[in-house]
Amino acid sequence: MKRSWFPVLACSSLGFSLVAGCGVSSNFPAMTGATVYLSGSQLSSSGSSSAVYWKDGTAVTLPDKGHGSDATSIAVDTSNIYVAGTVSDGTNNIATLWTNGTATALSTDSSSAASVAIAGTDVYVAGSDGNTAEYWKNGTAVKLTDGTKPAAAESIFISGTDVYAAGYEDSAADSSGIPVAKYWKNGTEMDLGAGAQSSASSIYVSGSDIYVAGYTCVSAGAVCSQAATWKNGTLTVLTDAVNTNATSIVVSGSDVYIAGNGGPSTGGAPTIAGYWKNGTATPLDSDSEGVDATQVLVSGTDVYVSGSLETAAGYWKNGTPVPAATGAGGSLASGIAVVAQ
Repeated sequence: MKRSWFPVLACSSLGFSLVAGCGVSSNFPAMTGATVYLSGSQLSSSGSSSAVYWKDGTAVTLPDKGHGSDATSIAVDTSNIYVAGTVSDGTNNIATLWTNGTATALSTDSSSAASVAIAGTDVYVAGSDGNTAEYWKNGTAVKLTDGTKPAAAESIFISGTDVYAAGYEDSAADSSGIPVAKYWKNGTEMDLGAGAQSSASSIYVSGSDIYVAGYTCVSAGAVCSQAATWKNGTLTVLTDAVNTNATSIVVSGSDVYIAGNGGPSTGGAPTIAGYWKNGTATPLDSDSEGVDATQVLVSGTDVYVSGSLETAAGYWKNGTPVPAATGAGGSLASGIAVVAQ
């Protein structure tokens, strides 16, 4: 999912029983048994954004063209680190894939890259090019929509020989339209929104089941989004609170984990980050400024959630916050990869 600095959800309660805010330490502790990678962005004191990734807390700044960049997703295999994001060329933001720190532009036009996945030797990146939702396989674009209406692919998942992507397409070509959640299997579209304002942030396939996370508007209004999931096209709204969003979904065995964000709907209040396990909500922070949950990942018995911990990029491991180092302007972790040792 595309992120912004910092969460601007004037949000509502996610339905969590709120607990005291989690404190964060100033040091990134040494990990045992796993290497943790984070993708994200670092803000300078002047407010410019630079794409970075962290390996066990050590930041690697990714090359750009000197006009700003943003990293949105990370995937790691035995010998390569892949980071997807955007690089500004001074005029447009360009979808970009960094492989072991080397940048490759995926388009020459205004575009974005939201999600990266690996399948064997193939690398897939989901995003948009102009108004068109698409993904790139090893740098070659595969269009999912015809470009007549604004659309974007926000997540990609590979299952065997099948390629799944999720995102949205607007209901109209002009400003009268609303985003409508969709996913695509091998390019074939599935409309999840049934005409309602909605969007899909994440997709995961387990066996024959297709899980999608995002938001829907059960009733129309200026503030109407509610965190939601779809299983095989069937909608489940996760909370009755508005201005909430599910950002990531993963299945581990018979358990379904969903990361999301929310906060008081009256506006002006900080974001509340958390996750659901099989529909039961766990808050990761109660009332801190600039907190965001971007991706959930399960490794063995451990549950990781990336995001921002106040103004520091980092993650929660089994509910315990682990911040990465931050510069003068703050930082955000957009994605996470864990490699067991």
